[in-house]
Amino acid sequence: MTLICLDLNDDPLPFKNIDLVISNLVFEYINEERILPEIKKSLSQKGVLSAVIQKNNDNSFVSRTK
Repeated sequence: MTLICLDLNDDPLPFKNIDLVISNLVFEYINEERILPEIKKSLSQKGVLSAVIQKNNDNSFVSRTK
């Protein structure tokens, strides 16, 4: 397993043919329209994106990235 830390709003994804991408409580803070196509291109044919998303339903607080 390799841990890669980067700024998903600015940095290009430095990998290809990945089997698993784990993204927990991240999509609320980034431009998902930019990064999801990049993640899709980076996954192997049978690769999986596992994501936990916190839904903002006005009962919880999710801060927006500026």
